[in-house]
Amino acid sequence: MLFKSEEQIKHYFYIDGSLRDIYVLDTCLTDWNDFLNYIVKSEYIYDIGLYRDNEIIDFKGLNITDLFNLKKEHFLTLSFRIDDVLICCHFFTIDEIELDVDPSNINLNRLNSIVNFMKKLSIEINKEVILTPENTKEIELIKVDLKGSIHNL
Repeated sequence: MLFKSEEQIKHYFYIDGSLRDIYVLDTCLTDWNDFLNYIVKSEYIYDIGLYRDNEIIDFKGLNITDLFNLKKEHFLTLSFRIDDVLICCHFFTIDEIELDVDPSNINLNRLNSIVNFMKKLSIEINKEVILTPENTKEIELIKVDLKGSIHNL
């Protein structure tokens, strides 16, 4: 277990109406493809859905270029669950992968599951992964470096 205290949950996942963001910065289309492949192939990620204008669509056969082209004309969301935590991606920009996490149902086990996800994602795409308050990528609450080491406030 990475984190051992309920106080850590309050520090990282306080309830104030905002989300937490998981970022991978300085990405390119190859990183996005690696991200999608990881999400689809991971055995502990489930309830994967791609929504175009809030209606689920089949994304088999679509690559990341197709998704960013769809994003030009539609509202696009990829959602999935890890340990009953809903995570959403909206394909804002090719330059960064941003995932939204709702802090309202986080417990100690789920916090550890999120951090494990961040570690595995970092390894898959060979980039640092950070957890931040919503829309504040300069405030790193938790960071996983390229060696898989966890740094936290």
